[in-house]
Amino acid sequence: MKRTLAGAAALLTTLGVLTTPGAASAVPICETNPLGCEPPPPPPPPTPTDKAPTGTAQATGPQNNGVLGITGWATDSNGWPVTVDITFDGTLVASKPAIDFRTWLPAGPFGFTHTVVVPPTGPVRRLCATARNVPDGSTPVASAVPLGCVSSRPSKPTDLLSTAESAYNRSTLRLGWTDNATDETSYLVTLSYLRRHWEGNYSWQEPMSESFVVAAQPGTGRMSLVLSDQDANTHFQVLVNSRVGEITSESLSGGVTAP
Repeated sequence: MKRTLAGAAALLTTLGVLTTPGAASAVPICETNPLGCEPPPPPPPPTPTDKAPTGTAQATGPQNNGVLGITGWATDSNGWPVTVDITFDGTLVASKPAIDFRTWLPAGPFGFTHTVVVPPTGPVRRLCATARNVPDGSTPVASAVPLGCVSSRPSKPTDLLSTAESAYNRSTLRLGWTDNATDETSYLVTLSYLRRHWEGNYSWQEPMSESFVVAAQPGTGRMSLVLSDQDANTHFQVLVNSRVGEITSESLSGGVTAP
C-alpha cells in the first residue's frame, strides 16, 4: 500500500498537479501542463493611423462668358501634396496637386483651381472636386473625400401651384413653387397672356408679357408670390426661373385662368 501511494504522488508531481490535504480542487500549472490552460488571447489589431484628407471647394465666381470654375484647398496629415480629381458631369477631366498659394487658405500652399467652358443656356452642368487620400501604409486605408460641386445653372424650381380669383374685372393670382436651389440670388416669374382691346364693335388681342423678381430665401423650401390687379377672364402662362446673377435655371412652366 505504501508503495502504491508513493507511486501516485510521483505521477501527480510529474503531471504538474500539486495536491494538499483539504484542497477544494487541483490548480493546473501552465508551464508544466499546457493542456490544462486556456490559450492566451490573440494580440489586438494595430490601431490604424491613416487619416482622411480634408478640404473644401466652391465656385470661382458666377459663371462669366461661358466659363465655369471651381477652386478650393485640400490637405492630408499623412502626406503632401494631395491630388484633387476634377469631374465634369461625372467624367474625370483633370487630376492636379493642391499646391497653389491662396491668401484665404490655411497655412501652406494647398490650393487648386480648374475651369471649363459651359454655354450659359442648356441643361445644368456640374463641376466637382474630390481629394485623394495620401496613405501612410496602415490599414484600413482612409477613403477619398468629396470637396464639393458647382453648377453652371441654379437648380430648377418644381411643383408649381397657381390659383386665381376675380372681382370687378380685375384678378388676383396666387403662385407657389418649391425652391430647389441653394445658390440662387433671386427668382424671375414671367406672365404671358393676351389682353383684349375694344374699339366700337371691333376687338383685338395684344400679346403681353410681364416679369416679377422675387428675392431669394436661405436654403430650400416653398416660395410664393401674390399678383393683384391682373386682367380678369384671362388665361396666364406662368414661367418660374431661379437665377444666379443673370444666369437662369431651366423654366418651371404652368398656367392659370382668371375667371
